[in-house]
Amino acid sequence: MAAGELAVVAAAAVLLARIARSDFTTLKIRNRDLVLLLALLPLWLLAGARPALPHLAVGAALFAMTLLFWLAGKLGAGDVKLFGIAGAFAGPGGALLFSVTLLAGAILMLAIYRNSWLVLGTGAPWSARLVELVESRKVPYGVAISAALAVTMLAAVIR
Repeated sequence: MAAGELAVVAAAAVLLARIARSDFTTLKIRNRDLVLLLALLPLWLLAGARPALPHLAVGAALFAMTLLFWLAGKLGAGDVKLFGIAGAFAGPGGALLFSVTLLAGAILMLAIYRNSWLVLGTGAPWSARLVELVESRKVPYGVAISAALAVTMLAAVIR
């Protein structure tokens, strides 16, 4: 495990946690956080001796695909940008793990939404916000995207 890669994963994890929290609490992903995350991409590629072009191609493809969902009003612009950045970090070698982890996160989120009444009596600080989200029928996709990217990056370093 290279120290440089681990440092980039640690910095990215802090940003991804901030992005997830912001999206959960406000349904907004700040461009500043996305730019900071994107600034880590060259370090990620260099630290792992990864070829840039395939990673950028995956990021561009994921951005283009999710842009269609934004045009249809199903995703926010921040989600689309985060998907593109996540695709660039995952690259061809991590795309499958990213997709599977994202799917698992989406299924978990759906289960929580369908059974939100389970958290009402827990006193969890986020339970009231979850109820608001369920009632508004809005989903903070940045939470699942951020978690999937963190898992994908960590797995790439552990290999």
